[in-house]
Amino acid sequence: MKQLRSPLPPPASCKTLLLVVVLAAVLFPGDSWAQRVDTVRVAVDDGVELLTMVHRPPGPGPHPAVLLRNPYRTRGGAMGWLVERLVPHGYAVVEQDVRGTGGSAGDFVPFLFEVADGTATLDWLGAEDWAGPVALWGISYQGWAAYALAETGHPAVSALVAGSAWGDMDPLLYPGGAFNLMAHLTWFRGFASGGGMPSAAELDSLFRALPLESVLGGAAPTMTAVPPFDWDAVSVPVLHFTGWHDYIYTHSLAGYEALRARRGADGSQHLIVGPWAHNDELRGATRVGDTDFGPAAAAGPDSVAAWTLRFLDIHLGDQPVVDPLARVFVMGENAWRSFADWPPPGAQLLTWYLTARGRLADSSSRRRSTTVFRYDPADPMPTLGGANSHFFPHLLGPLDQRPLDGRRDVARFITSPLDRPLVMAGPLRATLYLDADAPSTDVAVKLMAVTPDGAARLIEDGIRRLDELTPGVNQVTITLGQRALRLEPGTRLRLDVTGGNFPKYDRNPNTGEDPWVATELRPVRIRLHHGGVTPARLELTVVPED
Repeated sequence: MKQLRSPLPPPASCKTLLLVVVLAAVLFPGDSWAQRVDTVRVAVDDGVELLTMVHRPPGPGPHPAVLLRNPYRTRGGAMGWLVERLVPHGYAVVEQDVRGTGGSAGDFVPFLFEVADGTATLDWLGAEDWAGPVALWGISYQGWAAYALAETGHPAVSALVAGSAWGDMDPLLYPGGAFNLMAHLTWFRGFASGGGMPSAAELDSLFRALPLESVLGGAAPTMTAVPPFDWDAVSVPVLHFTGWHDYIYTHSLAGYEALRARRGADGSQHLIVGPWAHNDELRGATRVGDTDFGPAAAAGPDSVAAWTLRFLDIHLGDQPVVDPLARVFVMGENAWRSFADWPPPGAQLLTWYLTARGRLADSSSRRRSTTVFRYDPADPMPTLGGANSHFFPHLLGPLDQRPLDGRRDVARFITSPLDRPLVMAGPLRATLYLDADAPSTDVAVKLMAVTPDGAARLIEDGIRRLDELTPGVNQVTITLGQRALRLEPGTRLRLDVTGGNFPKYDRNPNTGEDPWVATELRPVRIRLHHGGVTPARLELTVVPED
């Protein structure tokens, strides 16, 4: 591969004043540390040049390097907050605009070039005398790009810091089989297409447009081009961090759990989960929706940099691993807890069974019974709260579901008041038995905490797309994500079962047609079976209250 260094395109009036490579020792006002800044262009295999900014301590090195590949514009040093916290500790920070973004040449096609371009960049770094071992770093898309590079097994990579990141593309796009419309339509239309974020009215029209292909057809090739992720190929230590109300959090947990299972108890995988929505760990936010989780929830750049430094000092330096592997924020307690793993060792399943007359009981009835509701995708159940896209802050978090209580397209089941505190710490799921008068349909569930004042605050939601219903009764398991949450005595758990959650997820037409191309929506009659040989149930992972 050809390595090429060149300056940014200079204004015509000052071309003679710029050097081929911009090298500067910069002293930040009010600070007492210096850095050397190289602004270079790295040419990848097809000749496209990628703008790359290298921030490193003065001196020859070698310096351990932190590589961040960014689609959100590096020009001017977008990650300055990380630079000013890592460089004084001896680390070099390498920021690169991915192809077709910021100051880099070429065309941006989401996900398509990141492995090849990132590999070329790692080859370039490996040939630099000043560069030591490399840690990959990234949040969201940056984090996926870092995972994709770690999967290659490139010898220069020694560690990875992944914030709200994912490896497998399909579960991110289609959780439970339904398309995450709220998150991905806004990202593809507002960023990936280069057209800018649509207005609220435009978004409402786009969400409801049929066929779905008409508003997202251009994104289809990039969605299907990424192969399944091979977790066995990731052999480096990883720090995973995310937030309970981040729409990517389940994928961060899946990465931690997959690598933990493959690496064993070697201390290489670390997990931090706060109560935040997407990117809120960087903003110092403590509020999600209408809920404030208190001062302990605040993070910010200092915290994220401190996690990064601690992790890098352990895995690129010579510090011992003495930290607990999992540190999570327990909502309801509004405090942090440390665990030896996640889910915590010794966690147990607690089960409630759906029964007649809308009850959740601690034992299954011997008698089989049914609950029936009718769902119309033309009048879908609205999204209200949850781990949703950060583009919709008014629909985030544990919002009270009582504004939806007047709807009739839902089957509701509720427990008796808790007689003791309950601490959830791990996965949640519902197992249902159903039949429907349609060739295909969706089953959406919401789990709520009903407090003595009547508020029904959302805990989590989930969906399962049944592309092909079999004759008779179908057994269906719906995952509801995970939670670290304390509920007080007197609280009741409520499970709502319906046919959709829109626009968080796209609508199933209930016709058997592919929702991507369907233009007709039909109502469906869904019958839930419980008791007897159909022990429909809600299962929570819990730990002892103390």
